[in-house]
Amino acid sequence: MKYDFVVVIHRLYDKGTIKKGGVDLIVDYLLKRNNIILMIEYPLNYSQSNEMRVSQLTYGETTPLYISRIPIRINVICWVLEFFLTLTNIFRFAGTGGIIITSDPLTTLPAVLLRKAGMYKFHYYHSVDYSTDRFKNVVLNAIYLKLLKIGLKNADLVGIVTRQAAQRLTGYGVKRTVYIPNSLDFHSLDGIRKPINNRDRNSLVITCSDVSHKYLIMELVQLTEKLKEIYPAIKLNVVGKFDPKDLYCKELLTYTESHNLQENVIFHGQVMRELNYQIIAQSYIGLAFYDGLHSHVIYGDAIKIREYAAFGLPSVADTHTYTAVEMNEVGAGYTVANVETAFEKVRTLLDGEQDYKSRSEAALKWSKKYDKRKLLENLYTQYFK
Repeated sequence: MKYDFVVVIHRLYDKGTIKKGGVDLIVDYLLKRNNIILMIEYPLNYSQSNEMRVSQLTYGETTPLYISRIPIRINVICWVLEFFLTLTNIFRFAGTGGIIITSDPLTTLPAVLLRKAGMYKFHYYHSVDYSTDRFKNVVLNAIYLKLLKIGLKNADLVGIVTRQAAQRLTGYGVKRTVYIPNSLDFHSLDGIRKPINNRDRNSLVITCSDVSHKYLIMELVQLTEKLKEIYPAIKLNVVGKFDPKDLYCKELLTYTESHNLQENVIFHGQVMRELNYQIIAQSYIGLAFYDGLHSHVIYGDAIKIREYAAFGLPSVADTHTYTAVEMNEVGAGYTVANVETAFEKVRTLLDGEQDYKSRSEAALKWSKKYDKRKLLENLYTQYFK
């Protein structure tokens, strides 16, 4: 089988279900153009899964080719095993000759070597993490950073998700970059998107990978409690993995019950993408806050803010992400110093119909400007065709 593309990627899982990201949107687009893809997938966290998978992808069909269990959970050993497994499976399934796509330093090294050997005509590195302190262990960080620099320097094209990331890459010898933010296919949401009058004016929403301190959920619950004094029907929709056994989640449940907020704070848990979009679409304001302790957030693109904007929701966010700064610049919401200072901006949006309308329109305009379909069409025709 001749493959047009080989994609090597690390996966996050939730209860056995793959959590999809920016590379998956690229893959979906390539499949719609009738490309044949060899997909090699590894778990990012071996406590979530210990299976690596190789699959053949065509439009509308996934054919499993190989599954292997990796019983070891020591990072460095797993990285070495992944390196050899990637090379072995590429040769085993004749995956050379086309274009190879990778998405992190650990999957990129085999691609760099094979590209230098002339076995691929192009290497696209969709880079979303530029952390210099990704791990607490100094040695792991040094290895990770070295692999990051090798990948960035040698890829034919590096996809970046924030324009500010380009500044960070100037010292890494990057050949070319292309801006591919975590924006959505704007018109694919036309059937879900709601006009302002059909949104629930009392509904706030925060989406996150998991309900944890990283996203300051407790502080947002307390913000909701304060807002309830003025808006008794206010609701905070929390969308993200909720583990009732987790100490933080237990504290949240205890707080909401003891402060009579059961009707005002709704924990939806992890939901499918379509339901996630429906919850956002019926909400009125999107929230995005971080604890500032995770370096990968700084250069990443906050997909939640992109999602809010795609449905016309103004955001209230802190400035830990460049996405929030850009959102504020285009007038698609407000940035604030912290959750405590968000109160007045939320009130401004709830009470000011004209201000809300103008910021909702700005959010839609911003989202449409970076319509993912157009971005991928340009990527494909300019570099992949």
